[in-house]
Amino acid sequence: MEDENSRRIAEVLVGKSGKRNLLLLGVCAMDALRSFTERVKNGGENVLPSELSGLSVICIGNEISEFVNGGGSVEKMGLKLKEVGELQCLDERGGRVVVNFGDLKALVEDNDDSSEGGGVIFVVSRLSQLVELHGERLWLMGAAGSSETYSKFLRKFPSIEKDWDLKLLPIWVQRWSGCALWCWVAGDCCGWREMVLGCSCWVRRWRLERQR
Repeated sequence: MEDENSRRIAEVLVGKSGKRNLLLLGVCAMDALRSFTERVKNGGENVLPSELSGLSVICIGNEISEFVNGGGSVEKMGLKLKEVGELQCLDERGGRVVVNFGDLKALVEDNDDSSEGGGVIFVVSRLSQLVELHGERLWLMGAAGSSETYSKFLRKFPSIEKDWDLKLLPIWVQRWSGCALWCWVAGDCCGWREMVLGCSCWVRRWRLERQR
């Protein structure tokens, strides 16, 4: 199932839907993100299509989490994001990179050292600049473990889906996997079929809530 999720992610990256920056959704979203990242770093064999040959990935989730929790300076975070935008692979012909910004909850939890969430705003604005500057040569990718996390993020940044060309990708879970069992016990799935095929029912509930 890990390979299947990685292939689904790769299919979105080469798709023509117009929405290419990904937010993985579900209790196993972070596992899928880590798995895809490792596969890209290891060459992407049996996962990446030929269109993504030479794809690179850079992870900045830890730096973002440290920064918004008051453990780093604006200068340090700004330098890290500047380094991402100046990666050599983006200057090479055909070079492309995935920027893994990690767990979305780092950008929604009320632990920013600024009463107005200045650190989070800084990170989101700089990531938006990367998307605008590098277009189809750079993808943002992160994960949200719950619909509540994503809803909080949308309330903070109502235009983020448009700004990031964001596509939501529910993550399938493997039968009897730990996160699938937890999802069922916690009542996040509609039943056994959902537990086997994927924890996407809460995504449907979230979409219905937005339409109210």
